[in-house]
Amino acid sequence: MIKEVIKILDGFKDKKILVIGDIMLDYFRWCEVNKINPEQPVAPNVDSIEETYALGGAGNVANNIVSLGAKCCLYGILGVNSEKREDGYGKRIKKICEERGINFKAYYNDEPTIVKERIMAHRQQVCRINSEKKKLNKINDELKNKILNEDLKFDVILTNPPFSTRYEWNKKDEREIIEEYKISYKGLDEEKNDRVTSLKSNVLFIERYHDLLKDGGKLLTVIDESVLNAEQEKDYRKFILDKFIIKAVISLPRNTFTNADTTTKTSILYLRKKTNPKEEQSPIFMAISQNVGHSDSGKLEPEKCDLMKIKKDDKIMNPKTETILDKFKKFENGK
Repeated sequence: MIKEVIKILDGFKDKKILVIGDIMLDYFRWCEVNKINPEQPVAPNVDSIEETYALGGAGNVANNIVSLGAKCCLYGILGVNSEKREDGYGKRIKKICEERGINFKAYYNDEPTIVKERIMAHRQQVCRINSEKKKLNKINDELKNKILNEDLKFDVILTNPPFSTRYEWNKKDEREIIEEYKISYKGLDEEKNDRVTSLKSNVLFIERYHDLLKDGGKLLTVIDESVLNAEQEKDYRKFILDKFIIKAVISLPRNTFTNADTTTKTSILYLRKKTNPKEEQSPIFMAISQNVGHSDSGKLEPEKCDLMKIKKDDKIMNPKTETILDKFKKFENGK
């Protein structure tokens, strides 16, 4: 077991991994309870005694990657203050990235940096204050051009893109996005110059990930299952088969993203970019997950998770379960 863990950790060394996503600051205000609040008897009065900060969102992913010994490039958007200057929270994020050895390239929009402030008392979370805009902003053009034009290539891309967004050809601003992708041609035939009338965002991401991966690079993504089985999506499956070797497809339960207010049926798709166009597809590992560690209501059920081992406080919460990850490792080893 120890040898296997060491082998996995050694595999991260010298890998270059790209992380793109929402950058946020996790802000912890550690407090002591001194009495019950006379204005609201169910709420405590607390004295603030310490403040700590950590990378959140995509920043947390980047932090975990460098902790495993890999090199991480983190691309994301920070906010500005009322004077259109970099805000204090953004500066703190950049400082933490520098300390952790994360290659962070920041871009800016007109909204404040996302902050999740947690009020902690006696090691328990009293409440969380979210400072973020609810609307989604278009990705900064400078960031997009940086990614596309500098020939960035990566060994691994891990992603959970938005899979419910759809771009429409009859909307001018969305048509400009569709025109950037070869996968938008009907039948994947560029010569006919005939485009689809609408396109799902997670399909567009598949093409972009292909551009960003080195030959033989690996992609682990979440995708709307209709892309994998609907007749009208067959061109996108052809694109995947032409460009990638499919390593695994794992169907997820409908409640997987219930805490994100969606019940879209999704799968985990594990792909490897072909090293040459004639490379043939090998046998594919396929599995169906029944429980990812929570109920239909979102209540945590780590002991029921069949996707992977869940660890809490150095204890395996589902020790008796042979997980899908366990079975995949056996499949990879020819067992």
